Parts: sequence; structure tokens; C-alpha cells
Amino acid sequence: MKGTFSLNRVDSNDNSLSVRFRLRDLTGGKCVIEVTMTMEDFAALMLGLSEMPCEYTASNLETIGKRRETAPVPMVFDEYPTHEDIAKEAEKFKADGWELLSPSKQQRINAKPLGKNGNITGYSVAVTLVRFVEAQS
Repeated sequence: MKGTFSLNRVDSNDNSLSVRFRLRDLTGGKCVIEVTMTMEDFAALMLGLSEMPCEYTASNLETIGKRRETAPVPMVFDEYPTHEDIAKEAEKFKADGWELLSPSKQQRINAKPLGKNGNITGYSVAVTLVRFVEAQS
């Protein structure tokens, strides 16, 4: 498997410095491992000491080595939709492995009115669904 590795210096509110490593799976594009350690421990690590303390998170492990697919999907509602309405409608696609792309980051709903001559018969919302599938070799 292939990925990308990032190393960043992180400034904290308490004026302490730390180092953050991120490993991102190249196939799916998701961050799978994030490691944070103090600058002092990082310096010791670079000078050859091993087993230095750190904090880490592992996430999106189920997507490692899988290819990301996205699909634009129009959704139609009788009333102006809420975020909950859109999430409920997206549930219909879960059986095929689809889920809303960043539903929590969706700040504003851009619903377009449907109808003619000022007579609104419903609203259309374009959303993006995402899923991860086995990568083809």
C-alpha cells in the first residue's frame, strides 16, 4: 500500500511546541494515523533514542487500500429541507455503502425551488455521496 507522510510543527495556546505526523492512505485519501509528540521527544527521537512517548489516533482504518467514489445526487423535497431531512433521504443509499460527504460541514442548504410561474411545487438539493470500494489492481 502507498500513502503520504506529513510532518508539522504545532503551536499550542500555552506557548508549547509539539510535532504532528500524519499518514494518509493514497488510495482512499483519508488520514489513518496521526501522532503528536513534544518537540523535546521528537529531537531525542531524531538523535537515535527509541520508544519515545507520544499520543496517537487511528481513524478511517476501514478505508485503507480502498478507492473513494463520489456521486452527485439530486434530492427533491416538498418543503424547504433541513439538514435532518437531507440526512434521512441519504439513508436510502446506505445499503449500497453510500453516505453523505461531510454532512456536518454543510453550513448552508442551497435548495432550488421547483415549479413554474411563481408556483413552488417543491425544492431540489444537489448533494454528494461518498463510498469506499475495493481498489482494482
